[in-house]
Amino acid sequence: MIQESTGFADFKVGDETFKTWYRIVGDIANKNLRPLVILHGGPGLTHNYMLPHRKIAEESVPVVFFDQLGSGRSSHYRDAPKSFWTPELFMDQLDNLLSHLKISENFDLLGHSWGGFLAAYYAANRPTGGHRHLILANAPASIQLLEQGLNLHLDQFPKEFAKMMRKHEEDNTTSSPEYSKGMAQFIAKHLCSLLPWPQDLQDSFRANGEDPTVSSSMMGPYQFKIVGTLRPYTTINHLNRIKVPTLVIHSQQDEILNIRRLKTPLMSQERSGKIDFKVGPNTYQTWYKIYGDLKNADHRMLAGQYAATRSPPGLKRLVIANSPASMKLTEEGTINLLNRFPDGFVKMIRKHEADGTCESAEYQAATLQFYQKHICTLHPWPEELNTSFGAVAKNPTVYQTMIGPSEFNVIGTLKNWSIVDILYNITNPTLLISSAEDEIQECAVLPFFTQIPKVKWVELQNSTHLAMFEEPERQVGSAVIIPIVLIIGPSHRYFGEILNFLKNVDM
Repeated sequence: MIQESTGFADFKVGDETFKTWYRIVGDIANKNLRPLVILHGGPGLTHNYMLPHRKIAEESVPVVFFDQLGSGRSSHYRDAPKSFWTPELFMDQLDNLLSHLKISENFDLLGHSWGGFLAAYYAANRPTGGHRHLILANAPASIQLLEQGLNLHLDQFPKEFAKMMRKHEEDNTTSSPEYSKGMAQFIAKHLCSLLPWPQDLQDSFRANGEDPTVSSSMMGPYQFKIVGTLRPYTTINHLNRIKVPTLVIHSQQDEILNIRRLKTPLMSQERSGKIDFKVGPNTYQTWYKIYGDLKNADHRMLAGQYAATRSPPGLKRLVIANSPASMKLTEEGTINLLNRFPDGFVKMIRKHEADGTCESAEYQAATLQFYQKHICTLHPWPEELNTSFGAVAKNPTVYQTMIGPSEFNVIGTLKNWSIVDILYNITNPTLLISSAEDEIQECAVLPFFTQIPKVKWVELQNSTHLAMFEEPERQVGSAVIIPIVLIIGPSHRYFGEILNFLKNVDM
């Protein structure tokens, strides 16, 4: 039986000492095993919805989970000023935990959604050496690009629906039942399509609802208009600093915008092909499609920022899952998704946001609709997911401060957040994971792909924002890293892609 342990690590910020709660699955004391550190999304969710990643420990890869400051079992700080909640704070918390666990010289990093943004930022801004792989799952490269993607998703709903959602955000009436109902539609399409949601996912969202301090500070109170402290952040201009092998995971319906819907100079060039690669006596083929000019340097959410700004010596590989590189791009994608809903639905959402009534039952119901479409499509949601969301409901300080009232109305401190300009700092091999119906749309993931030198991008076809619940099938086989490759299709599914990346990708 695989050993599990939990504990707390003291974390000093100025004169204050906070507690970081962590869970270890596997044996991190065995120096022959490189641990995978998990950065959960939000901001303001909890680690619970990421617990399906415990499966990775069955393949002799120890896994480290922890709750970011302001969420879950870690210290909460409801009275903190908005300026307290910054990506740098969470990168410092990560560095502190790595040092506490004595794994800072040799670890892999996986960030999902906001966690992927932070992972890339971290990898590009820390000295290289300690981290070996980077996995970016459903993560945007820029907060502004995230916002663009969200709005592009919104625009694919019926016009009246999109108009209603934006009107609620403009009127600041996102607490209305109409907006809540609209959000529920959007979530069901682009966050998680499972019904019900897995319990771990429900737990994470519940925790964020209980204390939305972080999310509200960093993202703001809205879904399609990011006004929190994260709004200016981008990793795009720093992504080429990431040197470790990187896997990017994306989903066809993720809130991160679909690459094929982008109108960008990158689309001026497109080619595909197959590459032979040998594993022992066997020869396999990797199909790839390349968009844009790979030689043009100008074309090139937590894990991403961490990797891009800290370039930590112990980080070996980076996984960015369903994460954006820019909040502006995220919002664009979310708006596009929201616009697919009926016009009345969108109008209701926008009216609540404009009227400041995002706490209304109507707005919350609409938010849930959106989540059930683009965050998790399972019915009911998994218990772990409910726990994470429930934690936000109990203390929404972080979420509301940094994001705002919802995923498609980002008015928090993260509104202008982007790491697009520092992604070149990520030198680790990086795996990107995304989904087409994810709330993090391809436009917000694309900068990771164009700026990180060693990157693999996998887009899952049957998931939204939480493929670890929707498309978890594990099939460990062979994998290979080439400088830039995009794979669209079922591939090895979520955990298979991660395990192949961690075990078979050379530095």
